[in-house]
Amino acid sequence: MPTKAKPPTPLCKTCVICRQFAEHPETKEPVLIGLPQGFMAPHYPAAYDLWLFARVASTHGDYRIQVQLQNVGGDVVWQGGPQEDWSMPNPMGTYDLKLQLLPVFPCPSKYDLVLLANGDEVARQSFETQLAVETPAEDCSR
Repeated sequence: MPTKAKPPTPLCKTCVICRQFAEHPETKEPVLIGLPQGFMAPHYPAAYDLWLFARVASTHGDYRIQVQLQNVGGDVVWQGGPQEDWSMPNPMGTYDLKLQLLPVFPCPSKYDLVLLANGDEVARQSFETQLAVETPAEDCSR
């Protein structure tokens, strides 16, 4: 039995990291809330709840969608995504991918969140984490 040919890599029109995702009640258009470029945590490893929104086009079939967290060396330190393939059969249409993620950042550093379709890179977004340093409270007794 012949194997099914791998569909071409989708074209990513938009890729945005956001804190929350909603849908407009009347128009059903996506509403992205908060557009972080990074975060601070008091200790690491640290998990951070976020959404990845991507609008893709030029699709031709079923795609295994995955998001990787890559460090500055390009090593994958976390990965996630839906368990099932996503069907996107219309090459003339667009598809909105809305992925709620909880990546674990191993240490404060710069990272890339990389969107993959069938193992091929579709989009890449930078994200930076920092160590939150507690500042001592002022002594008000003086």
